[in-house]
Amino acid sequence: MPLEAGMYRGYIEYEGGYRIPIVWETIELSDLESVDAVVTFGIGGTLAPGYGDEYGGYTLVRVEVEVDWWPSSGPLFIGLIDHDVDPYTAYGVKVYGGSVRVTLYPPFSQYHYHTLVVGNLGDNTVSYSGHVQWQTAHKYEPASGKGG
Repeated sequence: MPLEAGMYRGYIEYEGGYRIPIVWETIELSDLESVDAVVTFGIGGTLAPGYGDEYGGYTLVRVEVEVDWWPSSGPLFIGLIDHDVDPYTAYGVKVYGGSVRVTLYPPFSQYHYHTLVVGNLGDNTVSYSGHVQWQTAHKYEPASGKGG
């Protein structure tokens, strides 16, 4: 499904000036395969306004993310990048309140390579911590944690 320019909602920056567009809606697929492997790992860090961290590197059926952040007044973006679709765009949700649990589904295909993005959409630096349960239809060795 090609993106229309009006669907873009903003950008997440990475060190070195690289940035990707983000979309706040999540697309859920109804014809998902059964889960063959579950990978669980911790996430955390400090994000300047407009910056994000990237985690994982798997195909997926779904991913569950629990995260706390402070100060809790600023919004976070939690989403997935499908690395087999050009241009790379993160699909996910904009969350508020300092603590959240979200479930994300692959935006295009569960057979594509995905990474998780946690981004700071607020005006102040935030610190965050949490964990991820990545459910995949294919068995993979765990990828190393944080990128960006």
